Amino acid sequence: MTPQRILVPTDFSSMADAALPYATTLAREAGAKITILHVEEPSAAYRGSAYYGVEQPRRSDLLSMLERLRPTVESVPFERRLSSGDPALAIVRMAEDEGYDLIVLGTHGRGAATCHPSGSVAEIVMRGAPCPVLTVRGPENNGCDH
Repeated sequence: MTPQRILVPTDFSSMADAALPYATTLAREAGAKITILHVEEPSAAYRGSAYYGVEQPRRSDLLSMLERLRPTVESVPFERRLSSGDPALAIVRMAEDEGYDLIVLGTHGRGAATCHPSGSVAEIVMRGAPCPVLTVRGPENNGCDH
């Protein structure tokens, strides 16, 4: 399998950051294009004012954070996308609708029940994705915050 379109979701955490170098290497070797995706969660996820200990970011802040992300090799073609909705479902839907060959996704590297009773985003994506999913374990993090 030689991927031509690689989807790299990010929540701007160090765990997500760990996936981009892997995706870049794969894209460079395969001549593939990367799409860096952030899924803005609905305001209801912030339950009042805080979600994972942070205030709900403005869309302009998300776009600014997304703008700073790029493949680690300049010659790798890429685009950035901002979507909204449930992150896991939006990632799976985009992969299906747009025919991605591979998803490269950072993960906390611990059991989902630790912080997310319904399962981690990575686990939900792996179960529902129409293509292979490469999970990259991020730096150690003993807490549940990003």
